[in-house]
Amino acid sequence: MTKDTTSVREKGRAVVLAALMVLSVVAMGAAFAAPAAADHGEQRVVMDGTGGSVVQGQTVAVDDTALTGDSVELVKVNENGESFQFNVDTNGSHYVFETGSLEKGTYNLTDGSTDVTIDVRVLSLNDGSKGGTMFIENSVQQGDNATLQLNSNMGEFDAEISSDSFSASQLETMIEGASTTSHDGDFVTVKGDATLNVTFAESVDPGEYNFTIAAAGTTAEVSTSIEVTEKIESAIEFPESVAEGVEGDHVTVTVNMEEATDANLSLTWSPNGEPITVLAGDITAPAGVSQVDIPINTHALFKDDTTNVVGDMSDQDGSFTANYAMNASSDEWDSSAEEIWGMTSTLNMELEDADGNQVDRGAFRVTDRSTENLNTYTVSKSVAENVEASNIGAIAENGAQIDGSMAEGDYLAVVVEANGLFGYADSVDALAQEGAYLNVTHQNPGFGESPVDMTAENFLANEENGTIAAFYNVSEGNASNEFEVSFDVYNKADAAEDGTIANYNHYTEETESFSSTFSVEEPSFALASDSFNLAPESGQEITGTTNVAPGAEVDVVAETPDGADNPFYESATGTVAADGTWTATVDLTGEVQDTEFGIEAQLLGTSLTDTADGIIGEGTGAEPSLSVTANAPSEVAVDEDATLTVTASNDVPEGTAAGTISITVDGEEVTSEELELEAGGSQEFTADFDTSSAGDIEYSVTTTGDDGDEDDSASGTLTVNDPDEGDESGSGDESDESDESDESGGSDDDDSDESPGFGVAVALVALLSAAMLALRRQD
Repeated sequence: MTKDTTSVREKGRAVVLAALMVLSVVAMGAAFAAPAAADHGEQRVVMDGTGGSVVQGQTVAVDDTALTGDSVELVKVNENGESFQFNVDTNGSHYVFETGSLEKGTYNLTDGSTDVTIDVRVLSLNDGSKGGTMFIENSVQQGDNATLQLNSNMGEFDAEISSDSFSASQLETMIEGASTTSHDGDFVTVKGDATLNVTFAESVDPGEYNFTIAAAGTTAEVSTSIEVTEKIESAIEFPESVAEGVEGDHVTVTVNMEEATDANLSLTWSPNGEPITVLAGDITAPAGVSQVDIPINTHALFKDDTTNVVGDMSDQDGSFTANYAMNASSDEWDSSAEEIWGMTSTLNMELEDADGNQVDRGAFRVTDRSTENLNTYTVSKSVAENVEASNIGAIAENGAQIDGSMAEGDYLAVVVEANGLFGYADSVDALAQEGAYLNVTHQNPGFGESPVDMTAENFLANEENGTIAAFYNVSEGNASNEFEVSFDVYNKADAAEDGTIANYNHYTEETESFSSTFSVEEPSFALASDSFNLAPESGQEITGTTNVAPGAEVDVVAETPDGADNPFYESATGTVAADGTWTATVDLTGEVQDTEFGIEAQLLGTSLTDTADGIIGEGTGAEPSLSVTANAPSEVAVDEDATLTVTASNDVPEGTAAGTISITVDGEEVTSEELELEAGGSQEFTADFDTSSAGDIEYSVTTTGDDGDEDDSASGTLTVNDPDEGDESGSGDESDESDESDESGGSDDDDSDESPGFGVAVALVALLSAAMLALRRQD
């Protein structure tokens, strides 16, 4: 190719004629095209002899001094070695060519001896790192914003946006950051690789609207559309005009947020006709959330507490942020939350939209609190540690309600059904700070010792069910101890009158008191009978009883003795039920009739075991027998009442047990009776102890079946203490001083108090008094 030597005038005439032809063609096409693409200007890239890269659609101008030959060509060689030539123009100082029709690739501008290398890249608006250029939403309401994403495969670009439905000036108003300056086309320009808000005014008619986005100076162009729908009016309101709950708890305020994302809620009080703001905050409802439930903590109102005044909202998408809370104790009000709640039980609720316009009004009301009942359960350690507040009912499902006693080593669960506590009930101590006292108190401490309260190891509160629960470890060493469980909620007057109550409950009109007692026993474990008749079949039940908490497991082995003619070994596991019974099922299929075997059962996790005899027979199960339990205090004071309570029972599911029961106290048989008990039946016997003098009193109980064999037995010792005796005679052998006093006629009715815990001074006074009395009598 040679340089163009045509005159400037001729070139100008040619350009004008070409432009007229182009304009006529464009004008003709405009009459038929819809939507019309924006008329975008040329974007020229000037290069020297080092070459460079351009985007498809740009115009390349290479300095003509880079190539000196007479003929210059633009050449591309493909992967097959084929060469393609393209036209190149010159304007006198540059070699010029368009890239709009060129494919992506590398091209050489060459004069045969020198090459200028140019890379042509293709910009795509459909294939970007974020998915390309498009409207994020499919539709938008009149008056709302849509999101237009400008994204390409080459990062930032100059975007030119046009639409057949909107003029450039309208687009400039609608599109965030858009401009119509520096060009005369019917489009707007913005920087690409961005996310822009596009506002569709309420005056825009519903329908589908198309937009064309082009990358300036390139061939890259894409169309995207969005549907404008009719505006739906928002509905911010209280679905219930009154929000009501218990004073001291959370009161839930429900707000409808149809087609609204923001609103303002305030609680006000008008003691003198002028409204006083008690609480104010902002409601946020993400798109798609039509209702927000706001739990207001009535215990935190009037206390300048914007943190705790709103309860847990983590289970919903909406939120409420308190930004003001009245402080009744401030200098401005010089009052208290208690005083204000004493004057009113109702506050006003007011709703405003995001623009501050009042849209609804209602009432916020509290009612008096109360306690319904108190229940106690024995539960396993696993239940005490793992039950959750949301499933607080699992305590009753997996525990056993205490009926007078429980076994040491288990856990005590105290369940209180009440309301008006949940604004502050997160521990036993927190309850006490508000005048609600939950105590488990030792009722029979040793001489000179004070009652001790147990400490809760776990605490749960479920406001929805109106239930709180506390768990206590009744550890080993508590056998024979007695406890009182109490829940007391004091009003102001009773707390003041008592004098020992540190706090009273602000929400309680009348003092409430609930209590129950229980004693602690050593764990017991037994098979239901001394003999089991089991069939040579599967599903043979071996049963027993225990006083430990439900859920404990029992291991049972049925095994023939060494040298048996028909040996077998079978094992099974049972689980303790709420009524204290357990059942283990063994498979004796194919075993030989009349084969005798032994049964051993163990309460897992303990050393408690029991044994019984078994025989392969008709499968009548546990043979009826008379089981006994004996309960008595471990120690009492002289002349204090003490009773032995004996329960005889037939624990088998079928069959009558007959025989005799013998009860011996201090070597003397006090009861000897014949008895007959149906399956599951029981009979109680009592015997009073003679506690007129100090010492140990042994007791024993024995039951004998009608076959003459012993069925069961129990025994124990009651210690009678004399609080008037000195430390010297408190235990073990008597001291010389005691012997001397007795020989001298010393009286057991001496008023000195020698029990542990009364101090050395009292003991010394007692010793001196005894010595002086002895000397006087000797005289």
